[in-house]
Amino acid sequence: MGGCAVGSLLGAPIKFLNVLPQEDRAYYYGQEAEDGVIELNATNGFFDRCFQAGGMGPADPEDQGMIRATFDHLRKGSADHGSARWHLWLPKPGTVQLRFLMTVPEAERGTEWTIRVGDQVQRLKTNSSDGRKAQDQGLRFDVAEAGKVTVAIDCSEQAPAKLSKIHRIQLKGAAVQQAKLLRARWRPAAAHLRFQAPDQCPEPKMWLFESVSVSQSSSYSPITTPFGYYGTVFNAEGKVNEGAGFNFSMWAVSMRGNAKTPPVEQMPRLIGTGISDAVYSSFGHEGTGLKFRNAVAYPDGAGRLIQAMRTETRNGVTTYYAYFYDESQQLWRLYGSGQKVANKKGSGELRSTGSFCEVPGPPQRERSGDIKRVIKRRGWFYGSDQKWHRAEIAKPSAKALRGLEMAKAAIAAGEDPGLDSEQNYYADDYASKGWVATATGGMENFLPLQQHQAAYGKEDADSERPAYMSPEKTAELFHLPVEFGTPKVTALGETSATVHYPIVKSGPNAKAVLYYGTKDCITFLANVAQSGSAAQKEIFSEERTWQSHTAELAVAEAVVDFQLSGLKPKTQYFYRVFVSHDDGKSWDEHSSHFTTE
Repeated sequence: MGGCAVGSLLGAPIKFLNVLPQEDRAYYYGQEAEDGVIELNATNGFFDRCFQAGGMGPADPEDQGMIRATFDHLRKGSADHGSARWHLWLPKPGTVQLRFLMTVPEAERGTEWTIRVGDQVQRLKTNSSDGRKAQDQGLRFDVAEAGKVTVAIDCSEQAPAKLSKIHRIQLKGAAVQQAKLLRARWRPAAAHLRFQAPDQCPEPKMWLFESVSVSQSSSYSPITTPFGYYGTVFNAEGKVNEGAGFNFSMWAVSMRGNAKTPPVEQMPRLIGTGISDAVYSSFGHEGTGLKFRNAVAYPDGAGRLIQAMRTETRNGVTTYYAYFYDESQQLWRLYGSGQKVANKKGSGELRSTGSFCEVPGPPQRERSGDIKRVIKRRGWFYGSDQKWHRAEIAKPSAKALRGLEMAKAAIAAGEDPGLDSEQNYYADDYASKGWVATATGGMENFLPLQQHQAAYGKEDADSERPAYMSPEKTAELFHLPVEFGTPKVTALGETSATVHYPIVKSGPNAKAVLYYGTKDCITFLANVAQSGSAAQKEIFSEERTWQSHTAELAVAEAVVDFQLSGLKPKTQYFYRVFVSHDDGKSWDEHSSHFTTE
């Protein structure tokens, strides 16, 4: 149709709408009908993966902040079922008439589409058309109540026609005269929430969180860490997918054009994992860093996430141990451990941690910013008193409180307060069970901080403590797949050495490899990154990776003796061992060294 994308309401401004009673404390943004007409199109609506948008063009200036492009049409997407949706604010009841501008090939003439306005349903039977004029059949709905009403193309029972395109739906009628098309970001802004240990928790160096998706909608909802992210994705049913793992990402180089790769000794590094199939790998998008791949934590999926993070700081390096609770086995497993050069304070305390909920994906394949995502979490911090202390929401800063007052003043003056859909609040059962909620998305917008309760962090004396926090289960959060003793060189010559390496704990079919060279290359091996970003290639270049290693040896009687030959006289060599077995694998957390005679 035409070739250029159709903008949303021909550039009509998006305005702040204060239309609900004050006690509802929710607000909308919308565009007014022009000459009594509202046009619904592929730019100003929302849809599941049963549709995809086509005919992309430049953004309408009035849509800035809502969507970064315009689109000419909707057509069938990758899924068979779902819907396309537009949301209206009707100031009064009355008729709503719909006319459809569609491209329908002759082969799909007579195809029926299910159209909903509110809770009313009608069927549209299409005639063949090139999209230049409306379909012969129009629809008329009588809306009995004013307020928010959704117009939807419902494909829950029948997939969209494969070749037809929906360009515009024109709305007219008595109910549309002063109506508004409600607008929201094509995908919701990420909602951020920070948790903190209560004041009575001494020297916290471990946290534990349980997370559930209350909504049947997809989201990426990790916990943030001092080195990156630790979390996974909830699917459209609010569950964890079969075969899912965690994103355990250790950032090394930022996206900035002038960012430099740190020297090897300053690099973060992966250490160990309790998943035997995991692959030590890297990433080069949105910055460069290290991560595990093929590390499946949930082969059968899951209904919730239970994860923990522990730290230890020694000799200027902090080691992070990331665990997850395997409900099928009823035990904690190490998902991954990694190291990072300690910050200036060097304490390794986990006094607080952040979290967020976001919706990834491009605007043409799925657009679900109208759907509210709610993630509930409950968490605890573990102190040096060897007790768990319930996590609290970090108290709002003075700046945040000033922002709240400024937003209220703007609303009172009839101005746009710049609201969004984010909500963070203590759930009703926080005192007894510890739940805190984070929400983003939906058409409603809220004042910042309005959902915070005045009594922060109040916990019932007999509040619930899940079984995965029992003393026996807590002890599992200190277990590692491999534990190492202190190596020593038992024989040393000009060109040879014998390294005696105790392996205090391993697992079935354990094997060990000793990596060595004249530079301490920590845990970096050559040929890990054959392609990727320039920083990835540099990280795994020859001068930054171990160049020599022994054969793989069986771990017998908790010790391995490695015979090294072909060495240079009077030369310092560094070495570090890597052990793998049926239940996990790990590098030693430290390198050692010797000098030949």
